[in-house]
Amino acid sequence: MYLPIEGRGYGGNAGGSLNLGLLRNSDVIVVSLSGFLFFMSYWTITLYAYKYFLSLGLNDYVAGFTYSLLALLGIPSTLVAGYIIRGLGVRGTLSLFEAIYGVLTILLSVVTRELPLMLLAAAMGFVRFVITPANSTAVSKIGGELAGSVTGIANLFWQLSGAVAPAVASIVLTRFGYQFLWIVMGAVIITSAVIYQLALKVR
Repeated sequence: MYLPIEGRGYGGNAGGSLNLGLLRNSDVIVVSLSGFLFFMSYWTITLYAYKYFLSLGLNDYVAGFTYSLLALLGIPSTLVAGYIIRGLGVRGTLSLFEAIYGVLTILLSVVTRELPLMLLAAAMGFVRFVITPANSTAVSKIGGELAGSVTGIANLFWQLSGAVAPAVASIVLTRFGYQFLWIVMGAVIITSAVIYQLALKVR
């Protein structure tokens, strides 16, 4: 089991305030960086998926329903996420499910028919809501008594991704189109999965 971070070595602040000394911990860097990459892609999907569905010729109702499937299966997914994380471990869950989510994102570039697109969106929703609690579990295991500080640092990078995503996505979209956008975002998510697998120490 990964030992909790000792407060003295990282500034001695056991509270929830932002403790930049924790950036010396490799797992904090990994969770922050990989989370940034994943959430940047996730925000891109959130911002552009509905417009993409409309561009494929789906009517407003079907496009809206398909878009809702990106979150709808999060309900049953959340219920089983704990069992998955306990079975695979934090690192195993993050690396596997982010890799799957990356592949599913790339498939958005080739799946264009209504029913397969709905199934794809539903699968993405299920997988995504396993990744989210796995991220939170990683933060709590890394931080120990300093979990509040680790959460603050990780959230700083994760929220920054929401500011970066529109700019990156718009550049890719205007130059190359939706299909290439999904390929790029899928590759970014897979990169995040690889970083987790190779560099995250907490299990």
